[in-house]
Amino acid sequence: MVDESLIELHKILERMIGLHRQMLETVRMERNSIAAADVSGIQEAALAKEGIIAAIRQQESERLKTIAVMALKSRRKISDLTMNVLVLETQEVDAGFSEQLRSTFAALVMLIDRVLEQNDHNKAVVEKSLEHVRNMKANILRESVPRSGTYSSSGQKVGGRHGEARMFSQEI
Repeated sequence: MVDESLIELHKILERMIGLHRQMLETVRMERNSIAAADVSGIQEAALAKEGIIAAIRQQESERLKTIAVMALKSRRKISDLTMNVLVLETQEVDAGFSEQLRSTFAALVMLIDRVLEQNDHNKAVVEKSLEHVRNMKANILRESVPRSGTYSSSGQKVGGRHGEARMFSQEI
């Protein structure tokens, strides 16, 4: 018979899978909002991500408590109770449950990797956009700074390059 702590651990992992699926959908929604420059969509995604992260942390805390209970019962260190060890030990008692535990953990790892990959992609897009904004800002500031010696004492334009970019289309 499978230990109750292992059943509880499996339930926690399933809840974590659900949360990571929500996170994956949220980062995909965020990607679409970034592409559309939808500020409210980006803010909505950020808030949703914060809520999901809080729920994931709660489940991770529950998982650690469950592992601690299992370590106390078996008189082993928490670090010795890895998922691979638990799957192998459970296989001797209940091969079907052992396979469920293994596949649940594998699904969770895969979802985590996908979320991280999508989030890194979103971050790269935002950083590239910020780089473009900084370049445009620098161009505008460079063109709007008054140049000394642009006008002579009689008010005539001196020096300067013809056809250079201006912030305004006409001189005032």
